[in-house]
Amino acid sequence: MNTTRFLHKYIVVAIITVSGLCCPQISNAALPDVNVIKVYYNQELGQVNKLVLGNNFLGYGTRVNIMNNGAGIWDPAGKKSVKEVIDLAMAAGTSIVRFPGGCGTHLYNWKNAIGPGRTEYQYGIDEFMTTANEIGAEVVMTVSYYTGNQNDAADLVEYLNTPNDGSNPNGGTDWAATRASNGHPAPYNVKYFEIGNETWGSHSNYTPPITAATPGQYATRY
Repeated sequence: MNTTRFLHKYIVVAIITVSGLCCPQISNAALPDVNVIKVYYNQELGQVNKLVLGNNFLGYGTRVNIMNNGAGIWDPAGKKSVKEVIDLAMAAGTSIVRFPGGCGTHLYNWKNAIGPGRTEYQYGIDEFMTTANEIGAEVVMTVSYYTGNQNDAADLVEYLNTPNDGSNPNGGTDWAATRASNGHPAPYNVKYFEIGNETWGSHSNYTPPITAATPGQYATRY
């Protein structure tokens, strides 16, 4: 499909009206009396942003068996990507991919998803980055809201993006050196990070159970 020409024929417009009833801090007086949206369906205004053409690449681990191989994109036994699935992702025009994807992020500890000898996360951080690079897609790395703390999040950024030059920002574990020992000396240069996923939901069947976060709780932890 020619995505450049797609939107001028098929357009969905969602208008959300915000009133003082649902958001008391927003006064109706601050809103204009008349709101007009004009849709020129027969005009091309430019390229569609490629970052809207993405998907999840799931890496939940053995808790969901099919996800331990990235839902088919990774061959754990051969320790390599599955070429047919990579080709399909490229043919679909996949431009950005999110990992580990969805609510499986809640219990995800990225430090258990790197290095040799893993059984829980065979499709882990480096395996995902390998597949994303083969496709040529940008990455959105999801940081768990419930697992770990700000130091673990900073360590993840260091693991992904810090040059392996011995600098080791702020001391502690040299995560760039760890990445190099795991087979990728060069930084991955991940640009996008997401903090949590659907934290408004509770999951009593998780171990430990997940309790929904209020907007204020999320903002404080963020």
